[in-house]
Amino acid sequence: MDNISREEAILKTPAYCFNINMIMKNCEYYKSIFDTESIYYAMKANSDSKIIKIISEQNLGFEASSIGELEILMNQGVDMKRVIFGLPIKSEEMISKAYLMKCNKFVFDNIDELQKLKQFAPKSKKILRIFISDILERCIHYGMNFESIIKLLNTDKYIYDIDGFSFHVTMNNNFDDLDKVLDRVELILKTFRRRSRKKLIFDIGGGYPTRRQEDYFNNLAKKLFSLKNKYNLEIIVEPGRSIINSAGKYVSKILLIKKFDTHYDIFIDGVESHGIFFSKNIDLIQSDNNSSKKIICRIISTTCNPVTLGLKKFPMTISVGDLIVFNNCGAYTNSMSNNFHAYEKPKILFEE
Repeated sequence: MDNISREEAILKTPAYCFNINMIMKNCEYYKSIFDTESIYYAMKANSDSKIIKIISEQNLGFEASSIGELEILMNQGVDMKRVIFGLPIKSEEMISKAYLMKCNKFVFDNIDELQKLKQFAPKSKKILRIFISDILERCIHYGMNFESIIKLLNTDKYIYDIDGFSFHVTMNNNFDDLDKVLDRVELILKTFRRRSRKKLIFDIGGGYPTRRQEDYFNNLAKKLFSLKNKYNLEIIVEPGRSIINSAGKYVSKILLIKKFDTHYDIFIDGVESHGIFFSKNIDLIQSDNNSSKKIICRIISTTCNPVTLGLKKFPMTISVGDLIVFNNCGAYTNSMSNNFHAYEKPKILFEE
């Protein structure tokens, strides 16, 4: 909040505040690891139009999962050749609309979906999603299982309709699991290469660590570079949270303080329906911070069913009107907020 005054923030709470330089810095970090053409920002993390414009100016592509997200991209003048429709299951109407909007990369995970793509997006790139949840032990229902893919690739009926493969690492930074996933995928690539030599899209999805883990990313980039050269692949990575989360804060104002011997209950104008959940990464902006004594404070929403949103020690001089700032709230907050209690959605502020 360096460039937004306390007075301005108070007038506009609750609000999301995004740091433009941090967004660009996070984009540059990915560009230092992967080719710029390989990076597709996952819009679901935050699809605010100004954020999309900032990321587009960094020459990144986009992963979209709805017609609404595609419309945001079109309104920002994004080249639709740099967009992938990542939702594996779509209605015929969605496919037709997306294709008319010049989206030409579609993910699917079953034969019925492939048939729809052949009919309603005939000249598009069709990317088959691989089921890997059994390796990562996560309940993600998308993807065709390994045996079915191998069987599919050993027939002439569909192999020439497939233009690539995808899966999602999904916040997994275990090198052993990553190796197991890539071993499975390489068997699929080998099987495909026995039948066809065309260049393939290879989309490994998103879910990367929000904290920069050099060993993880260097290991991943090394393996992808090896597969790219070996199998003639066009690599796609889909970071979302790791680009936008650290760039966003949620700013709220204290409305009431209930003081007890062991703690304070701090009631704020922020609510959980704004995508804010329990956190310890919280700052206090005070008008008076002369006290060195601190006390545990429970930070509580103001709804009919109040929820504890945070727990942290603050100076005992904390007062009504002070600001509570939730850090690392750039992803899955304003994009998932709703109008519970008919509250207005928070304003969105930007700082350099």
